[in-house]
Amino acid sequence: MSTHLEHRAVDGIVTDIPDPHYGIAAFTLTQAPDQTATAPRAPGAAYACITGVPHVTEILERDVQPGALVRVDGITGKPSTPGGPIYLTVTALRVLTPAPNPPGMTLHRHGDYLTVIDDDADTVPVFTADGAWVGAAPDVADAAALIQRHQQQRAEG
Repeated sequence: MSTHLEHRAVDGIVTDIPDPHYGIAAFTLTQAPDQTATAPRAPGAAYACITGVPHVTEILERDVQPGALVRVDGITGKPSTPGGPIYLTVTALRVLTPAPNPPGMTLHRHGDYLTVIDDDADTVPVFTADGAWVGAAPDVADAAALIQRHQQQRAEG
């Protein structure tokens, strides 16, 4: 079985929270509906993306949330199953349009954790990146302490 690799530039919407671990980040990209010649599949096609490029993983961790429109460059590989996502090893990434946030609300990523800053709320909710509830803190500084305690509890088993 031959592997067909191609260099591609794809504009798309990040559909999940990028998941950086040990310098590698994985995320799903859905091809933007207005993209034409540069992408190998129809609008709405899914790409299983991975990167180990340090500046790209930094951008993903710091600046990218679900709903962001990004342009990625990389090498594509065939889906492992018919109709499955194309694999895309990302070598470059640029945020074209940040993810929309409700007015007065922002998400912040802290490694494997997310905090929700809401101007109308009295607390700062904290979740793991996969959506598990950690707790609520009275402010951002206490959210950092809550994350540290949760990490310690997970390490202790």
